[in-house]
Amino acid sequence: MKYFYLLMTIVGVVLPYAVLLPWMAENPALSMFGEIGKNRIGLFGWVDAGLTGIALIPFIIVEGRRLGMKHLWAPIAGIFAVGVCFSLPLFLFIRELHIDKMTGDGPSGKSSTA
Repeated sequence: MKYFYLLMTIVGVVLPYAVLLPWMAENPALSMFGEIGKNRIGLFGWVDAGLTGIALIPFIIVEGRRLGMKHLWAPIAGIFAVGVCFSLPLFLFIRELHIDKMTGDGPSGKSSTA
C-alpha cells in the first residue's frame, strides 16, 4: 500500500497544481476567495475540502502520536499548501513507512522476525 500512497501523494500535488497554476497566471491570487461563493457547486467543493481538512488535522496528530511518528507537520502543512488530496496520502505513506520500521519489514515486504 505504501507505493500506492506515494503515487497518490504525487498525483495529489500534480493534478491540483496543473489546474491552479494556469488559473493563477490569468487571475490575481486573492481573487480566488471572491470566486468561492459565486456558484453553489464551487461553494460545495470549498466546504467539502475545508471540513475534510479540519477533520484530518486531529486525525494526523492523534494517530501520529499514538504510533510515535515524526514529521507530522508535513501532512498538516500540505493541507494548506495543496489540499487534502495531497496531505492524506502523504500521511498514510509516512505512516506505512513508520509501521514498516516498527515491525522490521523492509523493502521486500518480508518481516525480519520470520
